[in-house]
This record gives sequence, C-alpha cells and structure tokens, in this order.
Amino acid sequence: AVTTQAVLDEIRDGKSRQILNTLPFGISVREPTEEAIAAVKKFAGITGDLHVLSKEDLHVIALAYTLEAEYNGIAHINTEPPQKKAMTRRPRNKQRDLPGWGQVKNPEEWAEIDRQAEEEEEAERQRLSAGLATMTTTYSVGSLVHSGSRITTSVLDLSQSLMVDDEAEAGGAPDADMGTAAAATNMDADEDDGG
Repeated sequence: AVTTQAVLDEIRDGKSRQILNTLPFGISVREPTEEAIAAVKKFAGITGDLHVLSKEDLHVIALAYTLEAEYNGIAHINTEPPQKKAMTRRPRNKQRDLPGWGQVKNPEEWAEIDRQAEEEEEAERQRLSAGLATMTTTYSVGSLVHSGSRITTSVLDLSQSLMVDDEAEAGGAPDADMGTAAAATNMDADEDDGG
C-alpha cells in the first residue's frame, strides 16, 4: 500500500493510529511528481472539480498518476476529459396514426363491423322498448284485475244482500251457504220487521 505523508498526518486519534500500526501489510510513503500534480490540477480545472478537491486529495490523485507513469507509461492516460458527444435531436417522424383511427386498409370490413354494431344497438333498443311496454301492460292489467276483484266482491255482496232481503220478505230462512255478512243483513231485516 502506498500513500502520501499528508494523508498519514490526518490520522490523529490514538485508536486509528493503533489500527494503522496493526495492519498485516506495510504502508509506503511516497510523494507525487510535480509533473503529476500539474497534470491533475489541469484536468480538475477543465472538469470543474478543482475547487472541491483538497490539497491532500490532489496529491493522492497525482501519486496514482505518478505510479501509473512509472509502471505503464502515460500514453494511455487522458490529458483532457473526453468530449461529450453532442446530443443532436433526430427529426421526429411524422406522427403515425394509430390502427383503426382514420386510415384502414380494408374500409369495407370496417363498414360491415360498424353496420353490425348499429344493428345490435337497434335490436337492444327494441328489446328494451318491448320490455318496458310489457311491464306497463302487466301493471295496467294487474291494476284492472285488482280493481275488478273489488268490483266483483262488491257485486257479490250486493246480490247476497238482495237475496237476503227477498227471502226475508218471503219469510224464508237465509241459505246456509250465504256469507256471514248476508246472514247478518237478514237478521237486521228480521228485527226491523219486528221478528
């Protein structure tokens, strides 16, 4: 492991120094070359990072540059940041119509589908109208039947009452199969006659 003296000087507390001294490997102290420091400052100035890097940060980066130059040379190291690729906008293609919206390959088939859909809608409207008419008729007939049953009941009561009156005049007894209302009416008629 290799570092600069400035980095080691930043380690001040006892516990950190103790850990540093117990590492299973040794740490060599080296300083970067002036050429490496200049190259790193130039590069950081171009990228806009120079103002955020401390002196120690610049020296550690320069030490890496120095070591790379010693072992592998500097021909492969960028001396300037790579240029950003110019972002050019491609001209947008003419907006394509979605399938089924405006342009179709087979308009006859689409016309047939539309006609079938209209027929189905019309049939549904007719079914709903017929259902509504049936409900109205059923309600009307139901009301009539209900009213009719009241009328029929009233007519039967009246006819029984008349029969009771006729029998009372004739002096006969009320029929056993006549309703209780008719028998009561007959008794009332007998009381009126003094009987």
